[in-house]
Amino acid sequence: MITSLVLNCLKSVKDIETLTGREFSLGYITGGGTHNPVFCQMMADFFGIPIIAGVREATAIGNILLQARIYGVLTTDEEIWETVSISFSQREYLPRRKVVNDIYNRFIALKNSFVYPQDKFDVREYDD
Repeated sequence: MITSLVLNCLKSVKDIETLTGREFSLGYITGGGTHNPVFCQMMADFFGIPIIAGVREATAIGNILLQARIYGVLTTDEEIWETVSISFSQREYLPRRKVVNDIYNRFIALKNSFVYPQDKFDVREYDD
């Protein structure tokens, strides 16, 4: 399950890189996944870049920091980043190895093989 999640994240990032013409050299993970070292290390391994596991409660912390910005307590993005970096621990995961592209290519082939023809489903419209 973790492998599937990592591979789906990798596909999304590759799609973004293709659309923007930019490559990521560093990744950040926030939320509950930051407390799963296997997930974080797999992200670094599969992405081939360092991954920073940050704040677990990123949504709540972000809300507080945005309010501090609105009320003038923090006035720049740099102050916000500094506040986060000194207030919360972060862990860096470095890629241990370059994961063989074959794993990702097999994942994409499998994902693309799922075609759902309309005639295979019993689709009915219901009146309310």
